[in-house]
Order: sequence, then structure tokens, then C-alpha cells
Amino acid sequence: MFPLVLFVDDDPLIIRSFTRLCRKKPVRVVTATSAEQARALLEVHRPRAVISDYQLPGIDGFSFLCEVRRRHPAMLLVLHTGSTFVPPASSGIERLDKPFAEETLDALFERLGDGRRLWQLSDS
Repeated sequence: MFPLVLFVDDDPLIIRSFTRLCRKKPVRVVTATSAEQARALLEVHRPRAVISDYQLPGIDGFSFLCEVRRRHPAMLLVLHTGSTFVPPASSGIERLDKPFAEETLDALFERLGDGRRLWQLSDS
């Protein structure tokens, strides 16, 4: 079974575009339009990665991903942003620039399949 990715963005066009692009990739995608909705999905699903927009309603994506990091330290977390904000290296949160090249996304998804960061590591 392909790895699951949680994609969080409040823009339905970005979600639709990301989902369409991922149809051709070796991943499954579940989406949320807010951090609140993403939190609920994290209770039900076990993604290997969370990719979140920086600008979300009610909380910035970096703060949301830091929250996820505390609960799931081995999960791959990526901030998807067009802003100039760069997550500190110590946060363990990566950055995916808007717009991104498809090859960048391919490299990210390849890492999900190699076992370097699995949800199970944080559940043990």
C-alpha cells in the first residue's frame, strides 16, 4: 500500500491541484482545509507526512506543524509556503516553496517509501 500524506491548505484550488498531481504518484492523499480539520484527521488516519500551507485560518502552518511534531516526532513535516519564512533547522520541519517543481515533490515522495520516517516509529 502506498504511503499516506495529509495535505493542509485553506485554498480549494491548491488542494485540487495537489490532489490531481498526486494521482500519478505512489502516494495516497487525504486533505484538510484547516488545522482543526487536520487534527481530527490525524486522530483517524496514520499519514507518513503532513504538508501544510503557512497561512491557515486561526493558526500559522509552522505552529501547527510544531504541534504535530510534539505528538509524532518521526513524521515527515513540510511547510508549503510562498512567504519568506524559513523554518529553523532545529524544528525538523522542511520547506516546500510555492510554486514547486514536480521533481521536488517526486523527491519528497521517494523519501516516504524508503522507511526513513515512518509513523510506526513515533507509536513505539
